[in-house]
Amino acid sequence: DRAYLNRLLGGVIAESEVLRETLAPLLDRPWPELSPVERAVLLLAAYELGAMPEIPFRVVINEAVDLAKIFGGTDGHKYVNGVLDKTAADLRTVEVQAARAERAKRLYSRAALASGALEASAIVAPVSRQVANE
Repeated sequence: DRAYLNRLLGGVIAESEVLRETLAPLLDRPWPELSPVERAVLLLAAYELGAMPEIPFRVVINEAVDLAKIFGGTDGHKYVNGVLDKTAADLRTVEVQAARAERAKRLYSRAALASGALEASAIVAPVSRQVANE
């Protein structure tokens, strides 16, 4: 919507120097060597990560990667993804750590089930009790 667009563009323009300073340590090359599309996408996403906590970090990164795929160079989206993963870890530490912990828990559960360390009933029974109590 128009209000969101105005907030985003106005924020990026007003905060462009701070955003560049935030991104600079995470880049493997000087800012001017990035393509214009990569620079624009990184600025937009960095602003969203810093100023719009209501938007989940994964949504910000996915949208930025999609923009880089559509408008950027061949592998620019991979670069954008890597930089924004680091940016999110810096700007949204708690949210990123919680997501990583949840992912690790899911992977452990799958691995434990696959190896036979956990019986399916050990997982299903507590869930069934929870559903029955609701």
